Amino acid sequence: MYPAEHFPNTPLWAQAAVAEAIRLTAMTPGKWQVPLECIGRYECSWNNNCNLCTDPALNEPLGSFQLARGMFSSARTQYRDLVPTVRIADPECSAVVAILYINSKLSGYGGYMGIGQLGGTTGLLSRDDRGPGEVLKTWISNPLTFTIEGARSLYMGY
Repeated sequence: MYPAEHFPNTPLWAQAAVAEAIRLTAMTPGKWQVPLECIGRYECSWNNNCNLCTDPALNEPLGSFQLARGMFSSARTQYRDLVPTVRIADPECSAVVAILYINSKLSGYGGYMGIGQLGGTTGLLSRDDRGPGEVLKTWISNPLTFTIEGARSLYMGY
């Protein structure tokens, strides 16, 4: 399915956090592990305290997946068993909320209705210009020469 079990340069702690979130939400590891690792790398280079989408002066971290703060509150309200407290900087909690969002399970947030197809391979729904889906597509098409730096244009300044 993917060229490797994990997206390149994913730290071990991030691999473990994503795996636990997948287990907690009863998703399929082979379908979810790599895309979630790619999102974490794409959105914040696995900096759990980053806030690329807000004014840095506000110092409001959005976590590993750059999710809106309200998504965590929605997840806690709807899925208290999965999100007993709002822990934005916790990569496992962020991964759980990301899964709920991708699966369109959070009230007030659209989502994506799950993981889609990427060039015949199950993966992130891709855009034509940038995003984690484009990064995955590049890695899948040529895993031997893929580098994070080489895909930098697909990160659009991230």
